[in-house]
Amino acid sequence: MSALRRLVLVCAVIGALLGCSGSPSPGSPKSAIEKLHQAIQAGDEAAAKGVFTAEAWDRADDSGRHFYEQAARKKFALQPKEPRVQGARAVVETDVVIDGKVRDTVYFYAVQDGSDWKLAAMDENARHVDHYLAGRLPALFDLKGMPSSPELDELAKNVAEWLGKPIPTLAEYGSMSEEQKKAMFVGLAGPPEKSAYNMLPGAVLELKNPQALSSHWVEGIGRGAIVLAKQGDHYSRFTMYFEKKADGWRLLGMTTYPSAETIVGDFK
Repeated sequence: MSALRRLVLVCAVIGALLGCSGSPSPGSPKSAIEKLHQAIQAGDEAAAKGVFTAEAWDRADDSGRHFYEQAARKKFALQPKEPRVQGARAVVETDVVIDGKVRDTVYFYAVQDGSDWKLAAMDENARHVDHYLAGRLPALFDLKGMPSSPELDELAKNVAEWLGKPIPTLAEYGSMSEEQKKAMFVGLAGPPEKSAYNMLPGAVLELKNPQALSSHWVEGIGRGAIVLAKQGDHYSRFTMYFEKKADGWRLLGMTTYPSAETIVGDFK
């Protein structure tokens, strides 16, 4: 074998193993981001559409179409990192570069489509990544779109009753016995931690005899959200997050509106 032929063979092997050419191999999760980058630079909407699943491209919120239109207008450059792959699922952490500076980081959720990969969703929620790769959460994770459950609906009724009554101050709460605390919170395995309890007086003052608007159960992570609003005024609302334990529900925390990022959080 000639020296030139040996050199060509060595480069081919190293390139296949290490990607020394600098270009991702065809049909890889990373190549989907490269195709999207090229479509953005060329202003080629049809090419961009081909990178996404149909649902991801056309969905109402955070769609691939919206991302492409914004990126093409502002001339985003996409710099993908090495993908994390688990079976037919992958996540590609990608820096968004504008005017030579990294302005944001986006996580693209990919699914295998035959020998190719399609982008099924994107967000900036780092906590979503591990859950998606493990199969606990879908790529398109919209908390408002998650279904309820009979147990969560029952808890929602109890929560509305708590918030319809006077709530002791945090100092008063701290001096109560565990039995008194538990009696206040029908449906919970135990009274809330102080960090979660601290928000309840504000919710009582804001909502005043609230009603439960909706509840959303995320089975993959064993957590749920209950959305409550003031009677007759759905603009004044709170969302409460609960975790289902072996001994019952535990209150984790609260936000104003349902948040997919919050429900997968640590609640420290």
